[in-house]
Amino acid sequence: MREIERLRNRVKELEEKLESRSDTSSQDSYEVLGRAQVSAPPSRPQAPTSDNLRDHGSRAVWEGTYTSTAKSSQTQWYGPASAMHFVSRMSRYLGTAFHQPCPHRHMQPKTASMSFSSPTSEFDENYDGHAVLADAMRVNGDLTGTQEDYFLGLFWQSYHCTFQILDEAEFREHYRSLWTATRTTRRPSALVDIVLALCMQLGVSSRPRADASSRGKTEIDSSDASIAGRWLYRRSQMLLSSELESPAISTLQCQIYAALYLCNASFQNMAHSTLALALRTAQILGLHLEPPADMPRAQRELRKMIWWTLYAVEIKTCMKLGRPWSAQLSDVTCTLPADDPELAFLSSSSFASIGGSVTWLSYGVQMIKVILAAREVYVAFYSERERLLGSIQEQAEYDGPELKEPLANLLASKMKGMTGWVRELPDALKTKRKGGVQPYSTGETLELDIEVFAPLWLQRQRLLLELLYHNLCMNLLRPVICFFPRGFAPQKVADLAVQCVHHAITITNIMHQALAQTDILTGWHEAFQWQWNATLTMLGFILANPVHGSTPAVRRAVDVATENFDFLGNNLAMASSSAAVTRDLAAKGDLLTNRLMPGLHAMVPFGSSAAVTPSSGALAAEELRDTGSACPPTADAAGLAGSTVSNTDALSFEEPSAMLQDALAGYLGLAFNDSFNSFDGFLVDNSAEFLSDGWDFNQSTQP
Repeated sequence: MREIERLRNRVKELEEKLESRSDTSSQDSYEVLGRAQVSAPPSRPQAPTSDNLRDHGSRAVWEGTYTSTAKSSQTQWYGPASAMHFVSRMSRYLGTAFHQPCPHRHMQPKTASMSFSSPTSEFDENYDGHAVLADAMRVNGDLTGTQEDYFLGLFWQSYHCTFQILDEAEFREHYRSLWTATRTTRRPSALVDIVLALCMQLGVSSRPRADASSRGKTEIDSSDASIAGRWLYRRSQMLLSSELESPAISTLQCQIYAALYLCNASFQNMAHSTLALALRTAQILGLHLEPPADMPRAQRELRKMIWWTLYAVEIKTCMKLGRPWSAQLSDVTCTLPADDPELAFLSSSSFASIGGSVTWLSYGVQMIKVILAAREVYVAFYSERERLLGSIQEQAEYDGPELKEPLANLLASKMKGMTGWVRELPDALKTKRKGGVQPYSTGETLELDIEVFAPLWLQRQRLLLELLYHNLCMNLLRPVICFFPRGFAPQKVADLAVQCVHHAITITNIMHQALAQTDILTGWHEAFQWQWNATLTMLGFILANPVHGSTPAVRRAVDVATENFDFLGNNLAMASSSAAVTRDLAAKGDLLTNRLMPGLHAMVPFGSSAAVTPSSGALAAEELRDTGSACPPTADAAGLAGSTVSNTDALSFEEPSAMLQDALAGYLGLAFNDSFNSFDGFLVDNSAEFLSDGWDFNQSTQP
């Protein structure tokens, strides 16, 4: 009994410590993280006092979405943080507004994963997943030595400087050993094959398609750039299968590069599974532990960089898909890698010095830090969400104030960790802004001051780091966008929704300038994915807030995003498809904005005590100018932005679609009990006018 009492006291002690730690600011946590690379290995955390089956399933969870994103009709689960869950919310909202289903499939661009069962599938239709592919070791036309040299040249300026998991000298020595004087082609190597596959994917995606003149070409075929190098990927996987029982560091490097290849090719679930396998391989190799002290420093730091890069990429992927991660920090004793000039010299890569203590390795360390900072916000937000769900016991109340307000307050405090990372980021890794504006600022009219004579690898590091930051912030803030609000949204919720969409606008503007003026992001698949993610966020904001004061600026940014997709469509078919989907959804947003606003004016006159305010809060004209908008809101939007709500029931409705249905039915002449043959007609590619075809927009607006 005395031992039980002692254990109870110990548990209470630990709970108090945990509560005290959770109350510390995110900035404090960030500073601790920043010191981790120079501190001693952390002591192992206390193990949980119990792991009982009776606790299984006791938490209230955010259910997420089941949907099909691949060629098969089989559905996959995407969590509440994912873009697919956001698309599901948009789909439900549009279906309610128009009283017609809006399938998720029609809100996704066409990708290779929708056309092929895997990157190496040889059949477009009726592919038998169990079919044995003949001649598994054959590459579809071996590359010549000259061609391989060209693609490897791309590697050192792209993936090597952004995923710093390879020793350049060792790789070059290994590559030379694969060639003999009597052979015209090299011997197969899993590591060289996957590196070349990645570089072929990048290189082919950087060149215009042969049929790029056909702007509407959105079909994915076996020659698509996103799956270029697939035969090298396939051979690498075949060679790798014999190493799984006794893996080496090169085995792990292959798995990480394979995950990157799959992610670029749009096979997100395969990439996620490959990352999980890579984490197990890393644990088998002991990379999650502090390296032995008697190991040479360069090797120790490389092991650290491999582990933390893998961990960060897996965390980033899990947050993107809304799924649990495979490894817990409590099991990790490996400290963060170093990035000092001495280590950069030992790394054998001949990158120029950036200046001061900043080296080419600093990008990898900073990428890890910003993802860990985002992880902290993510864990705090969704843990609090689960706690609140457990207290109100109503999963359906997604947009209720009892959830949104406390979560918004938590987000606002935790996001300080992200801004703290920006403050600590060395200036040498920041892309400057013109006009004296601070780097990493958000807004519509901010322009980058790209250093023309900086090496390509450094320009790429700077832009990718900033795009990653804005994408992480946008994803963390996106859940506060309300599609079915019950009553007036609290001001904190409104502010965070605007912050979220400003990050999306900034991603779009950075992409536009980089694509138009440089080759830094040309062929970079993850940049395309960030642009698509930002576009979904902007479209969702417009649909949820058709009369918001900042909607005009967001709508202009959607047009810029469409231009970006058109530009990328010269190289990637899935970018052309993204442009078509964007135009379709933007037209729906325009319909709501242009026709809902007069209805709201008629229902609630201006100047009354129940003046209309948008559901996610209004952004005053002065505030909009402060955020960088070049143009003021339209007259109607400005009127709405300047109004106040003294009666918060003015827009409160128990049936979420009631206000939308009344306004649309009265002011579009659209009866919501009308029967359409199919909603598919509203989603025809390359038809910006498809929404107006069925209705007379010149009809009287009187009900």
